[in-house]
Order: sequence, then C-alpha cells, then structure tokens
Amino acid sequence: MGRSGYYINLPMEFAKSVKVEMTGGVGYYNIYYHTFATSTGVTTFDPTPTDSNYQSPSAAAALLSNTTVDPKSTAGNIGFSGTESIGAWASSTIASITGVGSVNSIKFQVASGSDNDATLGDVWVEMYFDGQTPSYAPFNMFFAESEYGTTQALPVGKDVSGTYYCYFPMPYDQSAKIVLVNQNGYAVNLAYQVQYNTAPYLGLGNSAGYFSAYYNNSSITPLVAGQNYELLNVTSTKGQYVGMVYTAPYGAYLEGNTEMYVDGSLSPQIPRHRDG
Repeated sequence: MGRSGYYINLPMEFAKSVKVEMTGGVGYYNIYYHTFATSTGVTTFDPTPTDSNYQSPSAAAALLSNTTVDPKSTAGNIGFSGTESIGAWASSTIASITGVGSVNSIKFQVASGSDNDATLGDVWVEMYFDGQTPSYAPFNMFFAESEYGTTQALPVGKDVSGTYYCYFPMPYDQSAKIVLVNQNGYAVNLAYQVQYNTAPYLGLGNSAGYFSAYYNNSSITPLVAGQNYELLNVTSTKGQYVGMVYTAPYGAYLEGNTEMYVDGSLSPQIPRHRDG
C-alpha cells in the first residue's frame, strides 16, 4: 500500500486472455496492459514461487521487503566515503572517477539541521558521464522526497535510518563525476558513500544507456490554461524511461491524465487516467 492507495506492479503475462475481478466496494482504479502481435515467447503467468520465476508474487514481495538494500550484485564494488560541509552558494565534488566502469551505489546522510525539504530543494545533484549532457535535479526530488513524505523504492529513496540511497547503475567508458551544488545562504553538512565497479558495462551506448535525470517545474516553464504540460521531451536518441517524481505544493494534486508519446506517435501510446 502506498500513500495514495493499494497498488501492484508485477508483470503478469497472458497468451489468450486476462480477467481482473475485485470483491467489495470499488473506488478509483487504473489497470495498464500491453498487447503483442503474437503469443510467441509469452509465458502464462505463474504465481508459484521459484528462484527462476520473476513473475512470482512471493519473489517480488521478498525483493520489495528489502527496498533499501541494493538489489544488484555488489561483487567487485569499490567504495569510498567522506563528509562535507558545503558552504553557502558553493559546490563540492563528491566523486571524480576516471577509466571504465559503473557507479552502482550512492548514499547520503544529511545533518539534522539541513535534512528538510526546504533546504534540500536548494541543493542540486549534478552528474557527468563521458561528456554527455549532465544530469541535474534538486537533492530532495532526486531521492523522491517531498513535503508529503519519503519513498522507499528499489532504486531510490530514504531508509528508516535517514540515509538517502540511489542504486541505479550509472555506467561510463571514460569518466564519472558527481557534484553537489548548495544554493542556500548557509552551509549544508552531510556524509556520503559511493560504490563503483571497474568492470566494463556491457552494451553501453547500444543495449545500455547513460543515466540521466531531468528536472522542471511551473516556475521554470509556466503552466498555460487549457494546454498539456510537457514533463519530458527526449529526441534523436534511444533509451528507456524509468520513472518520475511528481509533487504539487500547497495541497494541490494532479486530477488529470498523464499521456506518453513514444517514437513520434501522434496519439498517446501509454494513456494514464486520473492522478497520473
């Protein structure tokens, strides 16, 4: 159960048909599914828990019960840690790595005086990989935190001890750099831990892509009445969309449709109704 209701994100393949039923009262609900041209390669959903059955609800539950632990293998990781006091309007380089490899884990613990949404909204995370367009986002949004609370998802969040974590793999061929930029008028104190691996990341640039984060808000790009608000527009490249952190301050909420257009489609290929 999440902050807004019950949900399940588990692949359930079907070769001929599928039916979903619910007993008792039914409020709002959203169901999303994909259809394929043929049933070739489709394995009918099997809830039996086995080590090889990625569809198993119990296997998924076991994975999700350890959401604050890196779900990837940590074999071969090299780690380093430290503390920083980032002065007002200053920046600090947390990691600067050369060679080939992948950043596999980033963790932060922020001092109590700075660990609040207002302060961390003005600390920016900037990431640079092999000269690609840098990723940037406010610290709190990067770790999926807002004035409404924190998140404990598999790839990113904040655990019960107050540690912010990110387990997205971030591969590179030449270099990786992670910088924190403090746009507050006072210092921000924190501790950090970074783990990386020097093994080449197979398929980088082809079947695997560079990690990227993008931030926008209605102060940067104003809302226009009667028009859709563009959240992301990536062109002339290939990749995979992995998720979004959305927050509306002052008690506002999204009571509309989120629509996704992929590879030039003129109509939304992934329409999502009400509240995203």
